[in-house]
Amino acid sequence: MSRFRPGGKSAYQQDSDPDPRTIIGKHSSGLEIGLFSRSLSDNRHNGDRIYLQKTGDTLRWLHLDGLGHGEQAQTATANLASHLSHCDTPTAVLAAVDRQLKGTRGAVAIIGELGLAGKALNILGVGDMHAHVMDNEEMHNLSFAPGVLGKEHNNPAQFRFAFGKRCLMITCTDGIRRNWDVSNFPGLFHQHPQLIAYTLGNIMGRISDDQSLCVASIG
Repeated sequence: MSRFRPGGKSAYQQDSDPDPRTIIGKHSSGLEIGLFSRSLSDNRHNGDRIYLQKTGDTLRWLHLDGLGHGEQAQTATANLASHLSHCDTPTAVLAAVDRQLKGTRGAVAIIGELGLAGKALNILGVGDMHAHVMDNEEMHNLSFAPGVLGKEHNNPAQFRFAFGKRCLMITCTDGIRRNWDVSNFPGLFHQHPQLIAYTLGNIMGRISDDQSLCVASIG
């Protein structure tokens, strides 16, 4: 299990393996991952958080944005990694997160599951976050059901993709502006996911909020 613990300096922590390249970097399956996180005004507290888990041929990630910003937002998104291991499906993960967030400030979230062998992608989410899936050269822009986990929300919006030789997945909190497309960044989306995350985060980040992206590619 891996946990990207955001903060002013975007620190990364690996729970069990001291080498973070076991999750972030190049894998024998062709999977590559890049992350970007920056707190509002480079504050020490960041409500955006990314949890990653790779088990066999499956990658799961949970990308959260605690309501507002600061220490209370960061506290709301803490200690949620275990749901990636203990729940059978992404839908069950999101339901468990919703239950745990009761009584907190609440959060919006995206949960994704990428089947590396079967080349299948399942994404669902609640709240003001956005995702982008590039299958070969076509980019699909995804929005999610309104509401806040731990509070009131609609049923999670779910998207399923079967992809070909290459697939690129990007999830973003609302601290990353969404008014861009492939034509704005010629050639970028064929680069390593860490370069994609760094470029989008620095160019499309909103200075009025915490900011984070998770980028994964296969193929």
